[in-house]
Amino acid sequence: MNTVVRLGMALLIVLIGITTVSCMAALRGVRLGAAALGTPSDAGGGSGTRGERFLRRRDSKADVPPSLQPGTLMHGGVSRSYYTYMPPGYTGQRPLPLVMVFHGGHSNAATMARTTLFHELGDREHFIVVYPEAIATDRVWNDGRNTTASPVNDVAFVDALLRDLMGSLKVDSHRVYATGASNGGMFTLRLACERSSTFAAFAPVVANLPVDFVSKCQPTRPVPILLTNGTADVMMPWNGGEVAGLRILGRGKGYVISSSETHKFWVQRNGCDPQPTIDELPDKDPRDGTRVKAVRYHGCRANAETGALIVEGGGHTWPGSPQPPTVGKAGKTSHDIDATVSIWQFFAKHALP
Repeated sequence: MNTVVRLGMALLIVLIGITTVSCMAALRGVRLGAAALGTPSDAGGGSGTRGERFLRRRDSKADVPPSLQPGTLMHGGVSRSYYTYMPPGYTGQRPLPLVMVFHGGHSNAATMARTTLFHELGDREHFIVVYPEAIATDRVWNDGRNTTASPVNDVAFVDALLRDLMGSLKVDSHRVYATGASNGGMFTLRLACERSSTFAAFAPVVANLPVDFVSKCQPTRPVPILLTNGTADVMMPWNGGEVAGLRILGRGKGYVISSSETHKFWVQRNGCDPQPTIDELPDKDPRDGTRVKAVRYHGCRANAETGALIVEGGGHTWPGSPQPPTVGKAGKTSHDIDATVSIWQFFAKHALP
């Protein structure tokens, strides 16, 4: 009998061990999944996100381009992080434009820097680049969706960061710009709604307006905006609907209006002629399986240029990025354009009055 009991106990211990290892592996898979480019979840945002291409790889200071300078700012009782790039030859005598670049959900500034290379363009075009980071616990920007809502006031953080930077650097306050990808792109849209008098122009990438936030978007002026979306993006759906991502404890990633409806929202808000000019851009890389259309709306109030880059066949990726997607679900990256260059060329035409 004792032998039977001992065998039974041994078998129970083995089963417990197997179950524990399986659970840990499953959780690890969720964590790794959330670490791809801007996830199915980034787009996502919210806890348990997985996959986007601007998403995270585990934080590693070694991954930060050496030309970026780290900084911290206490805000809301929390130490917030960011990285700054100052172009060579900066003397503090002449004010320079500044571009803020917001990473995707569950990502980080280092990944966004390697994905977009805005600092390298800033080197050539002589502008300051800032890569802010969301709160370290989950690295999700409070972009206006109910699923990303939190006590963290990221808009106020951006206000405080800009005040701090303008107090220490020679920044042209009329030429401050915002761009970002996925969750960071949706946060860029929120800034367009709530800080239209702070930023001169906006350029969200693979981001649509959240259903929860459309009625709350009340910019104080017509805003120059360039929208970039992929028609084959399964994470930030071109046709609108639920943002893709893992469901943890039944929590989804929220709903967005379609890319076309997002374009229409800004066309109406800026008072543009609804009939655009559409140009098909050269197919510079036939192997990437994408084509890009440049959409331009005319007659917008206060010269608030409104346009879109539609990447036909493009996925949840940053066009022109040298960094390959970390998950297959992110989809195709177009190399017919370099989104970083296109966005800066758009920004350079606009300044606050």
